[in-house]
Amino acid sequence: MLGSVDRQMKNLMLVNNGEKIVYPSSDRVTINIAGKLFETSLVDLNRFPDTLLGNHDSRKQYYDVFRDEYYFNRNQIAFDAILYYYQSGGDIYQPEGLPDIVFERELEFFELIDTTIDETAESPEPDMTHSQLISQSVGFQKWRSALWGFVEYPKSSMPARIWATSNIVIIVISVINLIWESIPKYRKDASIDTFFLIDTACVAYFTLDLVLRIMSTPSLTNFLKIVLNWFDFLAIVPFYVDSS
Repeated sequence: MLGSVDRQMKNLMLVNNGEKIVYPSSDRVTINIAGKLFETSLVDLNRFPDTLLGNHDSRKQYYDVFRDEYYFNRNQIAFDAILYYYQSGGDIYQPEGLPDIVFERELEFFELIDTTIDETAESPEPDMTHSQLISQSVGFQKWRSALWGFVEYPKSSMPARIWATSNIVIIVISVINLIWESIPKYRKDASIDTFFLIDTACVAYFTLDLVLRIMSTPSLTNFLKIVLNWFDFLAIVPFYVDSS
């Protein structure tokens, strides 16, 4: 027993000394950005081996074996966009309100600048800012990336922020309607159609939101692995079952 513990501690010491690196067996990886935790898939990261997070040898120095996570003392707001780069397959946006100089420093640290320039333009225009340059893409990919940012990243734009706020408002309305309908006093005062119409409108909104996220997700496999997405699906199924 003591020998086993001693061997485990020895391995941990070797990790700290840089002689041995132990990685989590799961495909899911946790990234700590100055105290804020992000989760993504190693598959998404490894698609870009020329970047810091996508390169095994580059990122291993930031791995904390005790916490089973990668730690970076970097800008949290900027990392939303950096993680989106990996999850979307190469697209990136500049978070609203984040200065160009701060964003570019983060891109340089995570080694994304050269990659994004090569992928988005063969001959960059000299009068374009870097944030404008890397946001360019064409065709369906551009539409899908814009939609994914709209439904998943409220900080990406004002419309995205409004959509996220609407989500919260609709959830509150749906809960109030459910509680209201369950109280006999109010159920007698209001017609059944009123409850049904409110419920229909809420479910229609939730259905639209789920469909948009499925259509725009960079990886359907990763999307299906997220438990909360299944909760969203199961929340609207009873309505359609009862209506059929």
